[in-house]
Amino acid sequence: MDWRGKLTSLFPDWLEESGIKRFNNSNHNLKVGDEVRGIVICRAQFGVWADIGVGYPALIHFADFIAPDVKLDGYVGFPEVGESVNTIVNAISPRAEIDLIKKYNFRSIKINKRMGFKI
Repeated sequence: MDWRGKLTSLFPDWLEESGIKRFNNSNHNLKVGDEVRGIVICRAQFGVWADIGVGYPALIHFADFIAPDVKLDGYVGFPEVGESVNTIVNAISPRAEIDLIKKYNFRSIKINKRMGFKI
């Protein structure tokens, strides 16, 4: 099953006007800058989708996991399906698109710097 099929099986109306309206009228209380924890539910060629408990999927783009000059090698180093991720809400669009960025801890940044990544 591809990522669209997986998301539709979990959130049947996520791309439909009724789902967008439901999300925008809900009491999700999400705000840009909020720290949220999610579970990775599927991967796509551009990022991972997470369930953050608001009844709608949220996307973390691969570019938000790494420094801009690090070359991607498939999915290596990115969260697995079922893995818990700590994130920050980066944007919420009127079309109920939830964009997340990875929340790094200082230990990870130090390790990445030691490995030669520019952070």
